[in-house]
Amino acid sequence: MTDPKTLDVAELRRMAEGGLPRYFTFDHEGLRFLADALEIADSTARADIECNLPYEGEGATIWYDTTRVASDDTYIIDQAVAYLEARGNLTRKPGAPEWIRPWKDPDPR
Repeated sequence: MTDPKTLDVAELRRMAEGGLPRYFTFDHEGLRFLADALEIADSTARADIECNLPYEGEGATIWYDTTRVASDDTYIIDQAVAYLEARGNLTRKPGAPEWIRPWKDPDPR
């Protein structure tokens, strides 16, 4: 496995734009590392939303407002929303998609 200390995020982003080898494989250690990285990324994206967006409601009825983002947090929130949406871990409020929950909700209210 590639030593995690040598992973270069910029290089990975370049590879994602078209430079990825035809076959990209992981060994067991690499898969464990990737699983840990995804778990941390999921948690961090959710925390970014929960800590930086105003919300309404409590518990199961809580919704976060993406229209009121501090200018310093725009990039972080946009990245967190895009990431969680791509992972299927974001719920948009029916009829008001600017209101979100940073988790999968099979029955949005």
